[in-house]
Amino acid sequence: KAGIIKRGVTCTIAPQSDPAIHRVFESHAREVSCGLQAYGAAWRIENQGGSMIHDLGDDRLDLPLPSLPGRHQIDNAGTAITCLRT
Repeated sequence: KAGIIKRGVTCTIAPQSDPAIHRVFESHAREVSCGLQAYGAAWRIENQGGSMIHDLGDDRLDLPLPSLPGRHQIDNAGTAITCLRT
């Protein structure tokens, strides 16, 4: 998946269950000199009281939860929102 990271294009990284995968993305991003928006460092998404809270730097959005079930749907939505906001 790191092969789709392109020089000069900001890359958004979703939450990763394995830290080794995250390191591969970081390494490849450095190799091609692209910006990196990594979950936990640059952005966060969480379920708070039935809302989806997206933080990107100092900017926060309070959004409705995805209609599809599962925590991964919140992570997927957060990744897409980060791409759009970046």
